[in-house]
Amino acid sequence: MTDIFSLLEIETGASEVELEKAYKGKRQRYLMKIKSTSAKPRIRLLEDKLAKLETAYREYAKQPSRPKLKEESINQNTETILESGGGKGATIALPSPDSLSVAKIYPLVAIDGKLISTEIRNTLNISVNERPVSIKDDGSIELENGDNQIQIKHPDLVPWEKTIHASCTMSVPVAIDLSSVKCKFKLDVTPRINFTVFRDGWELPRSVRDEYEIPLFRNKSIIVKADGYEDQRISLDNLSNERKINLNLCPKPEYCDLVTAQTPFTAKNRVTGTQVKMISSDNFTFGRGANANVFLCREKECNHDDLFVSREHFSIRKEEKKVFLTDHSSNGTILNGKKVNQSEELNFGRLHEIEIYNPNNQKPVVRKTVVVHADFITEESANQTQPLFVSLGDAKTTTKKLTHLLLFTEFSQLRNIHQYRAIWLQKILPIISENKTVCSISKIGNELKFWVVINNNP
Repeated sequence: MTDIFSLLEIETGASEVELEKAYKGKRQRYLMKIKSTSAKPRIRLLEDKLAKLETAYREYAKQPSRPKLKEESINQNTETILESGGGKGATIALPSPDSLSVAKIYPLVAIDGKLISTEIRNTLNISVNERPVSIKDDGSIELENGDNQIQIKHPDLVPWEKTIHASCTMSVPVAIDLSSVKCKFKLDVTPRINFTVFRDGWELPRSVRDEYEIPLFRNKSIIVKADGYEDQRISLDNLSNERKINLNLCPKPEYCDLVTAQTPFTAKNRVTGTQVKMISSDNFTFGRGANANVFLCREKECNHDDLFVSREHFSIRKEEKKVFLTDHSSNGTILNGKKVNQSEELNFGRLHEIEIYNPNNQKPVVRKTVVVHADFITEESANQTQPLFVSLGDAKTTTKKLTHLLLFTEFSQLRNIHQYRAIWLQKILPIISENKTVCSISKIGNELKFWVVINNNP
């Protein structure tokens, strides 16, 4: 039996009058505190204390050696009406004395020092003495008398464990501070430019070595931002404590070299070393002259065989929606095995072979391959297929190497119009990269990161 004198904090030999006076005073103080606070854990704690006081007082009153106490002092153990300043009553529900047969704790859960909501708290795996339990509606967990082993687990939290000794009269709040599992990693970003890392919308401070430690609870991703490049989201996990993340940033179409460079320019692939010269016009000239758009000599200085190539040997021009090859030489131009008679139309999509011969030994001095690429440019011209550009390559015995992209003027100018830049890149990237899958917007950025301009306006 709980000692009523210790609960009232009075001497054991106190008189009945002193005991009843102390009981009424302490009971009134509990009721006033319950009324004046809005914190639910505090209210539950005060209600349990008040219930214990009521129970001890009843048990004391039942003892035969004690005179019967006033009934009105103890008949309000479940409901009490308090008079407020305005004269209106406030009803306070008190716990039944029977509820004190079970010990309770009220967990106040925080993660990395921050209190969590009920919704998040319900995702925790809580066990008492290896038996799964759940937090009740009043926010409590019931314990057995004696030692209780409490464990809390979650995939993204460090396991928490504590032993609590409980008795049937115990009803206390318990602070539980959980720690989030952290992922340590180092970022290696290509190209080496200034970038910013964000998590949950907040910028993370950068270290000299770009090393980070991220708590994984709730959010397992970061976003890397850099001017002129697409945002990159990185998903993290807790499978490895430390690791290195290699990240290749993809330039936005409006900032990539292929778009910003002025024609003519030479683009180079960082990985394969492929070089492609981009020229813009509607009339391209080929020969060994200084003014030729495409220089046909195999070396910078022409040798004896190259003298059979005229300064302006032939041209490829666009007329409305057709493309023609015109011979301007005295030695002649061979197209697909036949000598060109002034002008020949180049069909769209077909691989054409152009040759210039040394008439003395009938050996080819120049061999080129040409393909005219045609399609619609905008949605408005969907039914009006027209030539966009010409891919020019060196024709050798076993391979055909792309060397030039000859952009017709209207198509070349799409680079200057924001909404058409992606369309422009979709047309040329599969040709210069020989990667036919580079036709979707999502894959353009991955391909652009490999291309740089090495010679602008040569």
